Amino acid sequence: MGEKLYNYNQEEADTGIVLHAIDPFTIHRLSGTVHLVVLCSDTYVLLILLQYFEKKSSSTIFETADHKYILHQKYENLGPVFCEVLLGFHALSGCDQTGNFPGYSKKSCWDVLLTLPSNVLQALTDL
Repeated sequence: MGEKLYNYNQEEADTGIVLHAIDPFTIHRLSGTVHLVVLCSDTYVLLILLQYFEKKSSSTIFETADHKYILHQKYENLGPVFCEVLLGFHALSGCDQTGNFPGYSKKSCWDVLLTLPSNVLQALTDL
């Protein structure tokens, strides 16, 4: 058996997955040569991984049954400020623990988020 890396009391598996994904890079200070693939169907895990991208290897991949996301490419395309807003966006537009705005889908909220100027995005990261 391998060494137990984390003791945690998370109720949600998605946050536990991220803790275990980040652990080898933070606790053991492994180099960027480590390849990490996270297999998960919950896109919330992808958002959390993007939030903490700088703590992981540039070769980290998030994979669902239908898609494969190379994190450093997604992070570079969206930019660090946009990635900082993703968790708040997910909570405000409806997630497991929160409701959503009646009449607005996650997709319509996403379309609005994409149109926000950078100064508004920056203000959202400061909350």
